[in-house]
Amino acid sequence: MLFGGQHLLIRCCAHILNILVQDGMNIAGNTIELIRDLVRHINSSPSPSRVQAFNEIAERECLDTKAGFVLDIPNRWNSTYAMILEAVKYKIVQKRYAIS
Repeated sequence: MLFGGQHLLIRCCAHILNILVQDGMNIAGNTIELIRDLVRHINSSPSPSRVQAFNEIAERECLDTKAGFVLDIPNRWNSTYAMILEAVKYKIVQKRYAIS
């Protein structure tokens, strides 16, 4: 071993997995940002009117209504994953909400 192994760095599996996920998120960055913007828009209403409008569309599509929506913490990719899963489930509702 070079230098008696003193300068050998071994990355742990979790760190390698995190790097891979971050690279993947960079590829889908624009889409993730669009989802974040929509969730912020719906959740930031001072009155519950935006959530009610979203829920009305969800009911018409036979989906569960929501009290609030998952907004991720950008440096915690597992929360981004949860946000994306919810966005996929409510994809048609989000499209119809954005049009109205």
